[in-house]
Amino acid sequence: MKTAFVLSCLLAPGLFFASCQKREAAASPSDQPAGAQQPAAEQQQAAVDAPLLDFQRQLLDLAFEAASKFPMYPHHKNRSRAQKIVADTALELDNPTLAVAYAPRINGWRRGEVYADYAWNCARRGVGRNLESYLQLAQGVIDEAAKAENVQEWRVDSIRIKMVRAYEEMGKNDEARKVGAQILDGSADSVNEQWASAIADRARTMSKAVAIHEIETKDRAFIANTESLGNQNASLVLLARLHGVHFDDPEVRGPIEQRVLNTYTKVPPEIRLGATAIVIENCIEHGDQEAARKLIGEAMELIDSLTWRPRNRIPQVTRFVTLRAKAGDTDRARLELDALLQEYHEKTRDELQDMHRCEVLREIALVWHVLGETEQAVELLSQAIEEGMENPNARPRCFDFVETCAAMAKNGVEPSATLWERLREICNNLSDPW
Repeated sequence: MKTAFVLSCLLAPGLFFASCQKREAAASPSDQPAGAQQPAAEQQQAAVDAPLLDFQRQLLDLAFEAASKFPMYPHHKNRSRAQKIVADTALELDNPTLAVAYAPRINGWRRGEVYADYAWNCARRGVGRNLESYLQLAQGVIDEAAKAENVQEWRVDSIRIKMVRAYEEMGKNDEARKVGAQILDGSADSVNEQWASAIADRARTMSKAVAIHEIETKDRAFIANTESLGNQNASLVLLARLHGVHFDDPEVRGPIEQRVLNTYTKVPPEIRLGATAIVIENCIEHGDQEAARKLIGEAMELIDSLTWRPRNRIPQVTRFVTLRAKAGDTDRARLELDALLQEYHEKTRDELQDMHRCEVLREIALVWHVLGETEQAVELLSQAIEEGMENPNARPRCFDFVETCAAMAKNGVEPSATLWERLREICNNLSDPW
């Protein structure tokens, strides 16, 4: 059975308007990175990547090198998950050529996601050639996964949903419908931000009438509480995207601002806060700093009203402190960040397991960079890296390393000479025990 939510996305009014040529037989790259096939290099280079500073590229390459140090067996899942973090960061930086260059070394279903993401990213920006060949490679990964024992359908469906998004962007909507029809019931039940983002991408083409219809549909679903957590998350991300598309229309904007944080109170706070952050970003992007600050205040009130584990609370706070800084309220953001850093050193650090300290301190450090205090950010990132190195096992240390390098690249934080030396030393020394 197909999920009603996914099918409703695929059959949205006006979503399909063109037919496509018959697809050629799908390629079947091996599930092993060494055997992965890829179109010719000149096809990849046809994609026009956004400018990338040298240190950003070096950070991504270093992160991928570290991720690839995981032994293939028995750590192929950890290896591919860490490698995919780097490829995703390249895509977020609008560097699809770099992302897809990493793909052949990524094992299993995540490689298929990278191929589908590459096709979509290029199609969205109107660059690249022979994009369908990458979707054939993604289909090949699905075909290979089908031969494995105990295949988990949500994994191949995560490739399919991204293939649907890419085919739609390419105007090949018959193919999008065919692939979407194979998505199974239950694959969307878990909260997955990439899945939600793929679903919500259709907001860009939705008219005001369809947007209002979506709001009414979501109202009924949330009142009846008929959606899984994963579908609730995707629904709120879709509404948040619609808020940006129809920002200048109060009949769409107002109801969405009210719903994502204050109306759908049965939805877990993490999901509501995530959608609210997107809405606030829309306000900032459109120059409505007053609305952004109001929503930030409401979000912080919600955070303060709940009991959190420290590793969950601090990333929530730093997200909205970052938005406060971007909304121009820098003095208050700096005060909140000072208090958060003091809290970390005096209390939170001792409450955290060593495998979580790097992540939490990294989030605090990145806000300092947003505030223009890059030297302070680099110093704290250096401390965060050292926090991550205290665990005797290489697995958590490797993930902390990869995520920190990727975060620095994504946010444009250049390491100091001392930090560069330390990063390379850490990468070189990643080894057993994993």
